[in-house]
Parts: sequence; structure tokens; C-alpha cells
Amino acid sequence: MFFVKEAEGCRMTQEPQPGWMFELRPPVIECNGEETAMTVEEGARFRGAGFLASEQIQELGDGLFAVERKLTNNGVGIRRFKLIMEGMTGFVPEKYTIPCVSYDGNRLSGGREPRGTAWQGKNWIYSYDRCGIPSCTITEDAVQFAAMFASARDEASLRSSCSFVEVGDGRFLHRIYYPVTEAPFTYSNHDVMTERYDEYLTLHPGEEFCCRFYLFFGEPKWAHYGCASLLDRVLEVFPFRHVPALSPEEVYEASLANSRFLMFDFHGHRMFRNAMRNSATDDSIAFPDKIIEAGWSGQSFQQARHFIREFQRSGDRSFLNDALSCLDGWMETQLPSGLFPVNYVRHVTKQYVPGDVCNYGWAAAEAVSSYRLLASMGIDRRNYLDFAVRLVDFFLEHYDETDGFGLKWSVEGRKEASGGTIGGFMIMALLEVYRETGAAKYLECARRAFDLYQKRNLDHFVCLAGAIDCACIDKETAYPFLFCSLELLDLTGVDRYLESALKAAYYFFSWAFHYDALYPAESDFAKLGYYTSGGTAVSTQHPAIDPWGAIAVPDFIRLWQLTGDERWRIRARMLWCNAILCIAPKEGLRLHGHYRPFGVQSEAFFQTRWTRYRKTCEERGHLNDMYVGWPAAFRLSALERIGDWSLLR
Repeated sequence: MFFVKEAEGCRMTQEPQPGWMFELRPPVIECNGEETAMTVEEGARFRGAGFLASEQIQELGDGLFAVERKLTNNGVGIRRFKLIMEGMTGFVPEKYTIPCVSYDGNRLSGGREPRGTAWQGKNWIYSYDRCGIPSCTITEDAVQFAAMFASARDEASLRSSCSFVEVGDGRFLHRIYYPVTEAPFTYSNHDVMTERYDEYLTLHPGEEFCCRFYLFFGEPKWAHYGCASLLDRVLEVFPFRHVPALSPEEVYEASLANSRFLMFDFHGHRMFRNAMRNSATDDSIAFPDKIIEAGWSGQSFQQARHFIREFQRSGDRSFLNDALSCLDGWMETQLPSGLFPVNYVRHVTKQYVPGDVCNYGWAAAEAVSSYRLLASMGIDRRNYLDFAVRLVDFFLEHYDETDGFGLKWSVEGRKEASGGTIGGFMIMALLEVYRETGAAKYLECARRAFDLYQKRNLDHFVCLAGAIDCACIDKETAYPFLFCSLELLDLTGVDRYLESALKAAYYFFSWAFHYDALYPAESDFAKLGYYTSGGTAVSTQHPAIDPWGAIAVPDFIRLWQLTGDERWRIRARMLWCNAILCIAPKEGLRLHGHYRPFGVQSEAFFQTRWTRYRKTCEERGHLNDMYVGWPAAFRLSALERIGDWSLLR
């Protein structure tokens, strides 16, 4: 079956027509490592390798097609095999994507995750539970895209894998494998490969296997944004039906409790601990890594601001005292360069290492926010603003028209690493300083830097190197461009920033899961009621899910309000519902032999074969045992920015 692009959608033809964009090929049977393509018979039937198959294709409108295939064992014995669905592009793709897994082959990544379409001639095959849209492959050029993905209708349709195969003339084969396959290796830990993983179908004579999958064709929303067009349509295919597990009031209380749990006395100041893990000697939570981080995963500055806000709300002065103690301590760390050790412990030990622009950006932005909030209450902490101004002045002075703000800097002011889109976090800081000071130089630099990163990276549907424990294509580096686009829209009134915000939001949401993957009853996920829908994958180097999407909920709601497109409200709800799962209740939670106090939430949820912090890659559906500051901070920030909590019920 051939698909031909037309002005409105796409039409099917039995024979190739001029300009055909995709061919859905007959099923392929793999037995004992050998592949046999079935042959076409009349009446949408196929025969080969001892099997009969039939096909029904339903046109769902505007380029979307549902394909139903039924395979029957027509032989005399039991068959153990894999079933492969494949289609070939009629065009030579300029870009290819597997959401959450491969962004144009991850060629810009600095990690050792799978690259390209193959390793030493063997095609990469990825399990469905690594992909935000199950077993989804997308190819595109400037005027057209083709997508193929699995259905969540039933277990048989969902349990699958996907792959690209490059053919000799530059065209691509899209493939869906039934059941799950990962080859030639399983990417099972940070830059680590382990043996391949195989499941097989088994049919007795006369038994049938039925499955559904989808094809979608159209024009990219913008150049390199074929995935965005698909994201608009998949909400129809995978409707979100979950409701929030907690009320906004409950989320607020739990998040505040989590931040209080993280706070402790450290060298004369109250500080927020980070990178806590299960104790090796008892059932408590320990603090082995001695990390007190300004931004990124620790979010000390942001948590302190939330404490100030809680004092304003409740009048409980202990929150104010803790916040001021924390922030005053951080003010002491700034060095003559304007920079500071982003881990407070290194201020105490004087064992400095280069700091990353992500931490610097978060710290400066939050320092201004805390100064502004305190000033509104009649509390003078001008030094918080001065701290931020000195910090952003350094980056303004060292801005590079090619590299932007760089990646890492020594506290003395030497650039130690370049590249990535991590500079987006410094744009956040520049805009905060501009809002407070009115100095045009900060807005001017923010706009120049924004344009640089957008043209170089975001316009190409890629952001990278913002998750500082990775060196790869990631999700979270898109957030500052979403936030800053809307800020620039407010500050300048320039309409193009709305388009920029939409691009950043689509890219960010390409990392979101649209369906609920399947897990055994004994898994953490099944026992605790965790589902994957609305969760966001971390990066190509770290294929776990995290609750990071909470921070973007207000921005998605803003896009809904600006555009009237209901899909942004739905996406905001998806992100929020997932981000508040598996928070320890008031009575606490015992998991993995340890007690988690009220409000504590895992940093990551391992939805695929991923061994990090655990013993075997076969243990899918478990929570990690890492406890950091950002999940609670992001939830509190979302609640603060949204204001109208009825939107989250």
C-alpha cells in the first residue's frame, strides 16, 4: 500500500503514484535470526513462512491511519518467531526522530548512548517503553514527514519495539517489532551496554496474533518540527484519563515538608541538603555525598524563596529565619570574579571546581526573586540583588557571539567548557535583573543570546548539555527557552516570541509519555500506582522518567490562554498529574527496606531496562533511591505561578 501526500491529508493507492511518500510493506517474519517477507495476495492478504496474514486500514482523517493486522499459524507445528511491520519512505529524510530516544541519531551528543541508526551494521532496536509515543519513528524533510507508531489498545499491540533501517539510496525503513526486542545491545546504564534482549511470539497451528499500529503523514509545523505535528494528533490517539492523585493543597503541604526535611545546620547556616540516598547501616535516609547545590538538582535558592513565601502566608517566622540564614550563607560565597562555588560545601573546604552555567543562572534569577519578595514585605536584602547583578555582569562581559555563555567556568573566571544550550538558564537571570534594574544592557544581551541559541539549536529541534550529569541531548535545557520566550513576549510585545515559546514547548513535550506502559504486579509501579503518562524522559543518556514537567505547567497553561488551543491545557494536566505521583504520605512510606518521610519523592522512575542504582536491567518499573531538592521546589513554583489552583484539580 502506497500513501500519496495531497493538499489535505494523504490518500492510499495500491500502486506507486508520482510523489508517493510512504509504502506500507507486507509483514516480515523473523525465525532463528532469518527474515522472510510475506508475499501479497488478493484482498489485503499475505502469505509466507508458514503464516497467513490479513490487513485492514482505517483512514482517521488528516493523514492519520490505523492499521489492523492478523497473523495465523498456517503450518503443522508450534512456531516461535518475531513479527515485523515495516514501511519505507518515498523521500530521502533530512531528519529522523524517535521521541525520548534518538534526535537525528544523537549526533550532537557527547555521551555514549546509541548513535545513528546502527552499530557496526546492526540496526538499533528500542523497546516501546523507552519512547514517549510507543515504538514511534519519524522521518521528515522540508515539506513532509512520515510517522509510524504502536497502539496502546491492548497488550499485544503495545509490547513492541522500533527501529530505523537506512537503505542504499538514502531512504529509510520504519520498523515495529512484535514483541519486545532490544538490539544489538541493551542500553542499560550511563554509557553502558549489556546483552541484547529478546522476546518471542508463540503460535500453535491455527492460532492467531492480532495487533494495531498507526501511520501518520503531513507537513512539518516548522522546519525540523515534524514531531510537533504528530504531538498535536496523538492526544486523540492516546487520550489522557487520569485525575490528580493529590489536591493542590496536599501537594503544597507535602512539598513544603520535603524542603523542611532537607534543611539542616551546616557550618553556621541553615542549608538544604541534596543527593540523599538510603542509609547503608539502618532504615533511614543518609547524606553521603556532601552536596549543597545552588540550582540544578539542589535548588537551594529556590527553596529558600518558597520559605519566604510560606512566612508571608502563615506568619511562621521559622521559615523566614531559615530562608535568610540559607541565602545569607550563599552571599558569603561570591568571589572577586563575581562567580561562586555552586556547591556550598566547596565554599567551606575551598576545594573549588568549575561551576556550570545552569547553577549560575538559577542562582542569579532566584536571588533577584527573593530580594523582590523580601522588599515587598519591608525586609531589606539589597545584597541579594547585588549578588545577582555581579554574577550576570560577569556573563554579560564574557558573552561570546558564537558560544553564548559557555558551559562551565572556574570561580576565577576562566572558561573551562563550551557548547550546549545551557546558557538559556543565564538568559532567565538576565531578564530577572532587567526587570528589577531597568538597565537596557541586560535585556539587549538576553535577546542576542536567545536568538543565538534558537537559531543554532532550538530551531533544529534539539537542546543539549543542560542536565549537567550528562553531555547529551536532553529535555530540561528546553525549559529556559519556554520561560524566556514568554517573558520576552511580555517585555517587548514582539509576536515572534510566541512562536519561539511554542517551539520550545513542543520540543519539551516530545520527551513526555502519552500512554501507560505495562509492568508486572510485583513492580514498584504496580504497587504504588505509578503510571508513565505525563512523565518526562530525562535525556538520551539517561532514559529514565522524572517529575521535571511540574516546572513547565504554568507555561503550558499560559500557552493555552494565549492561543486558545485546548491541547496545551491537557498537556499541562498530564505533566502535573504525573509529577505528583509517589510522594510519601503523612504516615511515611517504607520502600526498598527504608523509611521515606512525608513529602519525599524519588528523583527518577525507571520505566525501561535501566540498571542505575539497581541490580538487573530486567527489573522494570521501579523507583530510584535518590532524594534531591528540585521536585518539591518545582511543584511549589508551579503552585505559586499558577495562582488559580482550580486548574490543577
